[in-house]
Amino acid sequence: MRVSRLSFAAEPHAVAGNRWVTPVVDGTPLTDLVADFEIAQGFGELAGTYAGIVVGADGRPLVGELLGDGRRSLLGCECGDTGCWPLEAEIRFDDWSVTWDGFAQPHRPRWAYGGFGPFVFVTEDYRAAVERFSAG
Repeated sequence: MRVSRLSFAAEPHAVAGNRWVTPVVDGTPLTDLVADFEIAQGFGELAGTYAGIVVGADGRPLVGELLGDGRRSLLGCECGDTGCWPLEAEIRFDDWSVTWDGFAQPHRPRWAYGGFGPFVFVTEDYRAAVERFSAG
């Protein structure tokens, strides 16, 4: 099993105090990773049309999403509404690792993501990356 490293890229948002935040896996933005996959799968003109998630200065709600087990949105729509066009994944924590897998685009249930991921992170490093991000 390959272990990945997590970081974040943040850009200013039009609303003061808010940011677009994108998870970065092994130095590559998740938006780029999923775009390459979806385009290669021939998912059509909507393939790869994701953006980071809009968060406030304290990192919410993304921090809560990343620190909980279950199906979570990792990316949102270019319009800024996560529910409009999310990339979802199952996040699972165990004693030593955090795994992102079971990727899905809920508005396109026929799009199959087998072969995309899983992404496995060391729990301690993962939590530290989320804490660094949320600290600003």
